[in-house]
Amino acid sequence: MPYIWNIYGLNKIIEWNAEVIESLEEELDCVIQHDFDSKELISDKFNVTYDDCDGNMYICLCFDLEQDNHRRESCDQFFKFLKNHTGVIIWPIKFDEIDMTGIIDCTIHEKEKWYDTKFEISTEPGKGIDKFVIELNASSCRSICNGSMENAYRDGILPYLYDKTGIKVEKLQINCIILTNLMTIYKDRIVTIQFKLSKGVLVSICNRKAI
Repeated sequence: MPYIWNIYGLNKIIEWNAEVIESLEEELDCVIQHDFDSKELISDKFNVTYDDCDGNMYICLCFDLEQDNHRRESCDQFFKFLKNHTGVIIWPIKFDEIDMTGIIDCTIHEKEKWYDTKFEISTEPGKGIDKFVIELNASSCRSICNGSMENAYRDGILPYLYDKTGIKVEKLQINCIILTNLMTIYKDRIVTIQFKLSKGVLVSICNRKAI
């Protein structure tokens, strides 16, 4: 079952003290449950993970696609609670092309596994082609990078594509990057097959946005 992950920034770190937790339970008991020791909020509908970086706080919200109709309602309810009780400013995190390749670099490094990869790229309006796709199978990715998973796409695969085709993929309008049977990265969200987004991916995003 696919899961949608949206990431938001907050302008300050929230202290999850006993009073906040009690209010959270009372007001949002029908939506979320909590486990603050593991920095996660988990339920069948709604998941929140959070981390802090450079004075800002980043929250990752997850919804499964079957609960997609509840996404906006749940988000609004949760953010209203945070704003009313903490006064934070909240904004959605958008990914650029460098962010997107950084996410897949982090993912394969943590997974220690290569994946069939697709880059779906938009073209300029009126050019006759709406989009085109660049596909690489897992064995080709491994071969291009000589087996090294350290920044494999940034330092290996993207330079290889430029050398062979003259196309600088990271300079184009990437709609999404697909790691087959694992995840798809869009500009405003990440979709995963499993109910899991690695800690390293969130840290990677935080570090990029703090630059």
